Amino acid sequence: MKQFFQKQYISFALSYILFLIVISAVFSYYNEYIIARNEEVKQQAESIMQQTQNLAQITRSIDVSLRGYALMKEDRFLFLSVEEARQTNQRNLATVDSLLRLQGYDDLELYASVKQGLHEYTDLYEQMIGLIRQDSMADFRQLLSEDRGKQFWKNYEQFTTRLYAYEDKLYQASKADYDAAMDRSKYTQIVLVLIGLPTLLFVLRKLRREESNRKMLLANLKENNQKYLFNPGKATKQQEKEILEYSIENLKKAADFINQISEGNYQVEWQELTDENQSLNKDNLVGRLIGMREQMKKVKQEDEKRLWATEGINQFSENIRKHQHSLQELCYESLVFLLKYLHAQQGGLFVHRGEEGNDSYLELAACYAFDRKKFIQKRIEIGQGIVGQTYLEAETVLLTQLPQQYTTITSGLGDATPTCLLIVPMKYNDKVQAIIEIAGFHKYEPHEIAFVEKAGEFVASAIAAAQSTEMTQSLLNQFQQQAEQMRAQEEEMRQNMEELVATQEEMQRKEKEYLALLKGEAAEER
Repeated sequence: MKQFFQKQYISFALSYILFLIVISAVFSYYNEYIIARNEEVKQQAESIMQQTQNLAQITRSIDVSLRGYALMKEDRFLFLSVEEARQTNQRNLATVDSLLRLQGYDDLELYASVKQGLHEYTDLYEQMIGLIRQDSMADFRQLLSEDRGKQFWKNYEQFTTRLYAYEDKLYQASKADYDAAMDRSKYTQIVLVLIGLPTLLFVLRKLRREESNRKMLLANLKENNQKYLFNPGKATKQQEKEILEYSIENLKKAADFINQISEGNYQVEWQELTDENQSLNKDNLVGRLIGMREQMKKVKQEDEKRLWATEGINQFSENIRKHQHSLQELCYESLVFLLKYLHAQQGGLFVHRGEEGNDSYLELAACYAFDRKKFIQKRIEIGQGIVGQTYLEAETVLLTQLPQQYTTITSGLGDATPTCLLIVPMKYNDKVQAIIEIAGFHKYEPHEIAFVEKAGEFVASAIAAAQSTEMTQSLLNQFQQQAEQMRAQEEEMRQNMEELVATQEEMQRKEKEYLALLKGEAAEER
């Protein structure tokens, strides 16, 4: 416990000084509050006195205005109207009401009588002005002799006497709080000086003792920086400030390195990392960051490959949909798209024709080379050359070492000799519908081959659908031809029947004529 207290003594001393400073600050803020509260009480008292005096002034103004108007009977001597008197009293009373509620004034019965007296006095003022205007001076003198304002002034004096005493009491209490707060603040400052100053002197002495320990810590920091952060492989700066600055600089570099990687800059380098000190930084922070960068770079490359393949499949499927109604356009547009997307130089697409085992073969449906459409008629038997063999095996073939004129001999792509040849069977429901042959001058990566195989499934499905459509259309054409022939035969039979009917009618007519002739001759003989 003693050892712990010795280690934490500076913290305790500084905490105690801080506590005294906080207490002093609290008293300072409290004093400011007391001062503000004292000033507020003073202003409220002055405002209440002023408003109550205004009430008395309005009442006196009513008396003066009434007497001058009664003597001269001219409106210019009536300098305070009834409405003005009422409005002024209402404003003054509203202010007094709010201030009294704010102060918690509880002697409200006498105040209520003053308010009632003001309203009655104003009403009397209005009544007496009316009598003067009606020239009823006898009634006016009668009301004047009653001296109704006497009770009002008596109540007013009692109310103001008590109110002013209450306000003075509030002010004195506020002033007493202010004086007490000033005393507490003064005592706190004295305690702060008597205790805080010796404590600070002790802390300074303690800090000097720990200076040597700090130097040792800096030396350890330098060593740990080289071990865990970055080792430049050469003598570094020895000054304390420079050691800290160098450490902070390396940490900033590490943070910037991480930010660059998080923003997608996988080409970022650690400037001080060289071939000479690279082996010294395999297991520290810099080495780990370099490893992370390489791993992130691989992940980005894989993502780019997946994105490349996904976008290609989407575009390719859209291209298939546009040309799926014509087998010739489908084959050509599919071949052109794949060649351009793969940056290949030439290629061909062979479609399987005929039934399996019944004179089936591969027909070159589309050929494209060096941005030009080729019109080549070619037939490859099943099992003939690389294309025919690929059809039998139904497996992708990738050739990267081709002898001169190799493609001319076996593939039928033309006279060019590519450095890489990719042959992919296009299968639909495990049946090879077509073979695509792509040639170029760079080796195709696995993701490119997988893309062509995936695209081949779309092409094979579209080709199967197109071939089915062609077969259906062929059968439909045959049916239409047979129907036309039957309609022609039916028309011919109809015409023959019409001729036969006409012949029969002609024979009947001639028979009737002959019989009529015979009857005529018989009658003549008689």
